[in-house]
Amino acid sequence: MRPARLRQRPARRVGLVDGRVRGVALAEAYPEWLRAVAAFSPAVRPGDAVFTGVDRLRGTPVGLWCGRQDNFLKDVRALARALPEPPVRAAWADGRHNFAYWGTVIPDAFALLGAALTPPRKA
Repeated sequence: MRPARLRQRPARRVGLVDGRVRGVALAEAYPEWLRAVAAFSPAVRPGDAVFTGVDRLRGTPVGLWCGRQDNFLKDVRALARALPEPPVRAAWADGRHNFAYWGTVIPDAFALLGAALTPPRKA
């Protein structure tokens, strides 16, 4: 059962993932609650809960960013391939698993999240 605060109408929220992939896991558990997920170098492994629940992300825009020198790159790319729909953003640039890299992708991630929060324009 969903927590009481999630049983209300879907909130305008997004998930920014930390090193323990809470945002992706939250989006899988409550797909109607989050509008988009931006994951910076999520610490995922094939076979973990994120991979086994990946089908629940259908319809949720997912952005994945990971540095080419990050130890998680191979697994983040595998997650991109495992998603039920291609990620709306997937970028692999020079960088490690640190804020020096993540700071370079924040503008792109926030653009994705902002687009998910922007209501459709009336004709």
